[in-house]
Amino acid sequence: MKIQVIFLVLVSLSTSVSSQTSFIVDTEEKIGENHFFWKAAGHDFLFSMAHNEAGQYLLSRIQEHNSIKYLRTHFTFSNDSIRGGNVVVHRQDGTYTYDFSKVNNTFRTYLAHGVKPIIEFDFFPNGFAKSLGDNINSEGFVGRNAEPRDWDEWEHLLRSFMENLIVHFGKEEMRTWYYEVWNEPDGWPTEHLPVFYRLYDVFAHVVKSYDRDFRVGGPATFSLVVLKSFLDHVHGGTNFVTGETGSPIDFISHHIYGLSGSWLANPPEIVPQVSRFSQELLWIKRLKDKYDGFEEVEFHLNEWGVCSHFERTYAKHPQLEYRNNEFSPLFLTKLVDCLYAIEDNYDFKTSLMLYWGFSWEDQKEKMFLGNRELTTGGHIPKPILTGFEFLSMLQRERLKVHGIYPGKRLGILATKGEKSLAFIVYNFNETDDDLSLTDSVLVNLEKLQPNRKYNTKVYHLDREHNNTFTQWKQAGSPLNPNQLATEWFDHARSLSFTGHLLGADKEGNMTVGIELPRHSMQLYIIELAD
Repeated sequence: MKIQVIFLVLVSLSTSVSSQTSFIVDTEEKIGENHFFWKAAGHDFLFSMAHNEAGQYLLSRIQEHNSIKYLRTHFTFSNDSIRGGNVVVHRQDGTYTYDFSKVNNTFRTYLAHGVKPIIEFDFFPNGFAKSLGDNINSEGFVGRNAEPRDWDEWEHLLRSFMENLIVHFGKEEMRTWYYEVWNEPDGWPTEHLPVFYRLYDVFAHVVKSYDRDFRVGGPATFSLVVLKSFLDHVHGGTNFVTGETGSPIDFISHHIYGLSGSWLANPPEIVPQVSRFSQELLWIKRLKDKYDGFEEVEFHLNEWGVCSHFERTYAKHPQLEYRNNEFSPLFLTKLVDCLYAIEDNYDFKTSLMLYWGFSWEDQKEKMFLGNRELTTGGHIPKPILTGFEFLSMLQRERLKVHGIYPGKRLGILATKGEKSLAFIVYNFNETDDDLSLTDSVLVNLEKLQPNRKYNTKVYHLDREHNNTFTQWKQAGSPLNPNQLATEWFDHARSLSFTGHLLGADKEGNMTVGIELPRHSMQLYIIELAD
C-alpha cells in the first residue's frame, strides 16, 4: 500500500466557536469487544469473479488491508456459466456426474487471501426440480417456487458435496465457515413454505451429520413475516427428517437494504436511512426473544446496502450517486455505530453484516457506473471500500464514550489495542441538503500517560480527501479508465494521512479539536511516542 504522509507538530487544536459537541473517551474503560462484524461481502458472480483480474485485485487488496473476512455468493449448485458452481454435469445418455472443481477452486482462492466462505446450498441444478408454479420470485431469482423431483437425489447431492469439502479442506477448517440453506425464499406462496422447511431440515441434518460443530442457518429472508414462519418451524415444528420437534440452527440470517431499487424510477423520493436498519433489527430482537433456547443463536445481516438492485446505474437513476460518493462509507460507519449501540443497550448482537457488492464495475472496465460495488474500473477503490479500510484500522477493544447517543448527526467509534488507540469521528445526516456547513467537535481523551507525547495519524474521508469519486470527476469523469494517466491511478489507489505530535497534560488528558464538514469522517490512530 502506498501512503502519502505529512508530519506536523500542533501547538493547539482548539477552535473558538459559538457551540461545540463534545465526546469524552475513558481510555481505560472497555465496554466490549470490537468484533469487526462488518467484515463481509458478497456478489452474485463470485464463482467467476474471484478468478478474473478485477476480482483478484480486490481479493489482494482485501488481504492487504484485512478489510473482509467472509464472502458469500448464490448459485452454488446451479448450472450457469457465469454465476453457477456447475456441480452437476449431464451426459448425452441422460445420466449425470458431479464436478465440484469450480466451487473448490473458488473456496481455495478465498482461503489464499485470508477469507472464509459462507456457503449457500442453492439452487436446483438443471433437471433436479419440479415446478410448483411461477419460477421467478419478486427479486428476479429463478428456481424458487419448486421442490426436488426426488428428495433422495437431492440429499445425495448434498452429501456428496459435503464429503468433497471434507476431503479437500478438512473438518477443522470447515468449522470456521457458515452453511446456509438457500437465499430469499420470500417469494414462495404460503402454501408451499413447508417445502422450504423440508429443504432446511434435510440440509441441516446432512451438514450436522458430518460434524455437529458445523454452523448451519438461514433463512436469508427480507420479509419479517416469512422469517417468523421459518423460526416457528425450526423452534416448534415437526422435523421432516427426524420426526422430532424443532431443527438445529446456529445463526439466523436476514437482509435489509436502505430502499428497494424498484422504487427509484417514480416519486416519492425515498432517502436511505440508518434508522430503517435499527428499527428492523429491534423487531427481530423482539421476535428472537420469543423462542426459548435461541439465546446463543447468532444473528447475521448477511445482505445490506444503501439500495437494492446492484445492477442499476447512476446514468439512469441519478440519485444512485450515493453508491459512488462519500455517502456510502459514512452510512456504513454510522450503521456500525448504531448496531453496537443496539448490542450494548438491548443485548442484541449482530455477529455478521455482509455488504452485497464486489468488483463488477471493474470487471466491465467502466468507471463509477453507480452499481453497488467495492471497486470501479481500473482497479480503483470506491469510497465504500475506503470506509471498510478505515474501519479495519480500529482496535480490538471498544471504549466507553460519554456524549450524544449514536444515530444522530455526530458520532464516534473509540477503540483500544495493546499499543494504540484508534477512533473514528463522523458527521453524517442522511437527509442533509446543505453540505457547505462544518461542525466542531471536541474529543477529550482521559487517563493517558501524564505529560507524554503521542504520535498521531489522521485519515480524512470527505469530498476532498481519500475520495476517488471526487478525484475522478476532477479528472473529467472519463467512462473508460484507459483515458487516465498512470500517476492518477497511483494516487487514487493509496490512502493519505497527516502526521501529528500531540501531548497529554499532567492529569493524563488530551483534548482534540476537530472541524468536521457535513458528510465527512476522520480516523485517528494514536500511539505513545518514544
